[in-house]
Amino acid sequence: MLEQLLDSGEFGVEVLAAGDRVRSRRPCRGVHICDIPDPTQWLEGGELILTTGHGLAGSEELQRTFVERVAARDCVALGYSAHDGGATPPAMVEAAERVGLPLFAIPFQVPLIDITMFVTRSILDDHYSALRSALSLHRRVLAAVTQNSGIPAILGAAGREMPGRGMVLLDYYGAVLAQHDPEGYLAGSDPEELRASGERAMVSGDRYDRSEAGVITTAACVRICGEAEAFLVTAAPRAVDDHEELLLEQVIAGITMTLTRELSLRQTYRALVGELIEGVATNQISQQVLAERMRKVAIDGSREFRMLCVPLAAAQDPTEVCRLLEDTLAAARPAVGVFEDAVYAVVAAEHSDAADPAQAAMRRRGWRALVGRSRPHRGPDGLATAFRECFAAARRAPGGAGVYDVEDLDVVSLLGGPQGELGELVVSRVLGPLIEHDLTEGSRLVESLSVFLRHGCKPGPAAAQLFVHRHTLAYRLDRIATITGRDPRDGEHLLEFTLALELHRRAGSPTGLPVPGPAGTG
Repeated sequence: MLEQLLDSGEFGVEVLAAGDRVRSRRPCRGVHICDIPDPTQWLEGGELILTTGHGLAGSEELQRTFVERVAARDCVALGYSAHDGGATPPAMVEAAERVGLPLFAIPFQVPLIDITMFVTRSILDDHYSALRSALSLHRRVLAAVTQNSGIPAILGAAGREMPGRGMVLLDYYGAVLAQHDPEGYLAGSDPEELRASGERAMVSGDRYDRSEAGVITTAACVRICGEAEAFLVTAAPRAVDDHEELLLEQVIAGITMTLTRELSLRQTYRALVGELIEGVATNQISQQVLAERMRKVAIDGSREFRMLCVPLAAAQDPTEVCRLLEDTLAAARPAVGVFEDAVYAVVAAEHSDAADPAQAAMRRRGWRALVGRSRPHRGPDGLATAFRECFAAARRAPGGAGVYDVEDLDVVSLLGGPQGELGELVVSRVLGPLIEHDLTEGSRLVESLSVFLRHGCKPGPAAAQLFVHRHTLAYRLDRIATITGRDPRDGEHLLEFTLALELHRRAGSPTGLPVPGPAGTG
């Protein structure tokens, strides 16, 4: 409005001081004609002050003080129309320039009521335009929400009403959910810095403004049920004005509704996937029911898919892990669910490489970044196999972080797969009688067998490590053959003994063996 008044040429006004501050002033809220030395008790801030200077005549001190008071009250500008037709007092011009208050002279023949009417009409026009813009944006945001067009459509609608302002929506951890930035004001921004701005807005409860290189960045917190869910960051060469403040409130409302619905749908979907995984893990549902549940969660059993397993750390929120997988694997449209202490995701085989960025995202957040991945499979039977494989890959992975395929595991790891039933069966059948004999008799048969095999079935080196005579070792090997029905000196049984000993070692104490008895017992 102030720019319109000064640029119109209709009234012949002349800017005398702080002309470079006109565009940076707050929007004009009204106009007030005043001729008393101290009008501040009737001002609220944001007014355009018009005066004839009649009450200030003859006193430079009053003239300076008047300007200072008006500026301190945060008025947008001061218009001076000399009551005697003379020039604007130099003291007022000097004071206005010093405090940064735009001051302009009004020709004596121009009635102040004309200025008042022009300003009032401009304010009403601006308000009407703002309301129409807000109503238009409200309709577009509502359409985007009801038509499930997503957050990008909401930001696009906002961009049409606020041209020249870039916008980006980040989730709580800083991942970009949507962006509309045709001018590129946010192109070079560090996501961590944007997230930090959002956190400051979250703490302040309102918003956070930051100015750098001529661009003002404004961050606002998006809350759902009182909890911070996302951060909306906007950027432009100008600060957010009252009109844009109203529009941004509409945008945040639309984002909140969209995120709330998405969270609700995601929770329902996760529950269905979790039930499916539980049915596969416990083998308590028929193939027909399993196929129906796969269709319900949009797993195409006719195409190859792979399953990912992400073990949860102690006290880790599974919802956050689910959300991360859903967001980073979004292009693959994953089926994500929770079963016991792990999060599982089923993706089309061609998208299984997306496990790498998911693992990287977990690492950036300081989480345990371990993903087990199955081989490609099809159909209900394949889903059960994929579950066992990704479970084994995650639980038996040699490292504490990374993406591990089931093919990366050795035979022993596979035998000790989900729940360890197969591995326990091998140990029980092959070593069970020896373990029981060692515990009841205080013998060292399991240890002697392990050392004998470790030395390539050479009795001399094995007896030396056990600190026994070779005949004592031979006696123990005979006892092992008698008790188990498997002779460790016969190559036919070496594989069984080796697998059983390694499974027993991995599942047991640090040594994986019973406490040895006296050196001479057998």
